[in-house]
Amino acid sequence: MQTLGVLVGSGSQQMHAWLERQIDSYKEYLELLLHPELPAQVAMILLRLSVIPQLGYLARVVPPSLLAPHALRFDDMVLDVVQRKFLLPSPLPDVAKFFLSLPIKVGGFGLRKARDVSCPAYFCAVSLRRRVSWSCYQSSGAVLYSLMRRPALLSLRRWTCASIS
Repeated sequence: MQTLGVLVGSGSQQMHAWLERQIDSYKEYLELLLHPELPAQVAMILLRLSVIPQLGYLARVVPPSLLAPHALRFDDMVLDVVQRKFLLPSPLPDVAKFFLSLPIKVGGFGLRKARDVSCPAYFCAVSLRRRVSWSCYQSSGAVLYSLMRRPALLSLRRWTCASIS
């Protein structure tokens, strides 16, 4: 079942098939960036600010072990678009790939790799969810405790405690 933009309650086979379709859905948009009338600078801006962040949500909600092969394929698709748009040599040297992935403020192109971002993004999202869940649990527990201390609810509390034990 798909909810909030991600597949939930499915096995790894269904998740891999769904992720495959998600990555394939970016192909058409990436091909549009190769249009000859689109300036290279605008293509890079669209790539950096529109295409790459789209996978950021999946990186936060899909475990890295499931996302890794699809993130690698997405990174290869982005690299292929950059190579074709700028007419770069096909086996791009590792140094060039490194500079493409560096942030702009340190002299790179700002094309961060989804593969490199997926682990930190996922574990930060899990950590944040745990912190939010714990604070909600604490606050709801305090509210329930204060409600259960009221005289009108004492009989309800005794009945509930007796039925549990």
